[in-house]
Amino acid sequence: MRSCEVRARSFGEILDAGLWLLRDHGRVLVGAAAVVHVPMQLLATAWPQRSAGAPWLLAAPPIALAWLVVIPLARAAITWAIGEVHLGRPVSVAEALRRAWLLLLPLSGTTLLAWMAYVILGGVAGFMAALTAVLFARQFVAVAVVIVTVPVFVYLGFIFALLSPVMVLERTFGLRALKRSRELVQGSGARTLGVFLAGSLAVGVLSGILQLVLGRIPVLGPIGMGLALSAGASYSSAVLTLLYFDLRCRKEAFDLEHLARLVARETPAAPVLA
Repeated sequence: MRSCEVRARSFGEILDAGLWLLRDHGRVLVGAAAVVHVPMQLLATAWPQRSAGAPWLLAAPPIALAWLVVIPLARAAITWAIGEVHLGRPVSVAEALRRAWLLLLPLSGTTLLAWMAYVILGGVAGFMAALTAVLFARQFVAVAVVIVTVPVFVYLGFIFALLSPVMVLERTFGLRALKRSRELVQGSGARTLGVFLAGSLAVGVLSGILQLVLGRIPVLGPIGMGLALSAGASYSSAVLTLLYFDLRCRKEAFDLEHLARLVARETPAAPVLA
C-alpha cells in the first residue's frame, strides 16, 4: 500500500493517489457514497418525469434533494474518511455517514449559498450577454449566452472546489467557507482547475455512459447507475481532498498533527453560517 501521509504533491501524484485511495479503501469510500446515491437514483426513477402533462415542479424535489442533501452528505462522508485514513485510523461506512449526518444542516446551507452564487452571477452574465447580442447580432443570442456563462460556471466551480474539505475538516461554513475555499486556491489556479475538471469528468463520463447502457433497465439500471456515480463521486472527492492537503502543505505547513487536531474536533451544536 502506498503512503498516505500529508505532504505536498504534484498534479499527477494527486490524481494517482486518488486512484490508490479508491483501490485500498473503496469499500468505505464507495460504500458511504452508495448509501445515499443508490436510493436517490431509485427515487429519481420512480418520481413522475417531466412531460407535457407533468409540471416541471414534479421533477424538482428529487433534484433539490440531490444537490442540497445527497451530494453534500456523500462528499462529507468521503472527506472525513480520507482524513481518518491519513491518520492511520480504521474507518467504517457507518461512522463516516454518522459524522457527515451531524453536519448536514450547515453542509446544506453552505451548498445552497454556493448555488445561489451560481444562479446570481451566471444569470447576470447570461443576461448581459443576451442583451449585447440582441443589440448587435440577434442571431447569436444563444451562442453569446453560452460563451459568457460557461466560463463563469467553471470559474465558480473551481474556486468553490474545496468547500467540502473546508467544511468537514475545518468546521467552517457559510460565507466564510466560500471565502476560505477561494483563498486556498488563489495562486494555484491551473492545478486546482485541472484536479477539479479531472474529478468532474470522472463523474460525468461514467454517468453518461451508464445512462446509455442501463437507463432503460428497471430497478437494476438505477442501482447500477447509483453505484457508478458513487465510484465517480468517491474519486472526485478524494482528489479534491488531496488537493486541499497539498495546498495547505504549501501555504500553511500543514501536517499530520494539524490534521489530527482538525478531525478530533467535536461538531459544534449550532454552526455559524455567515
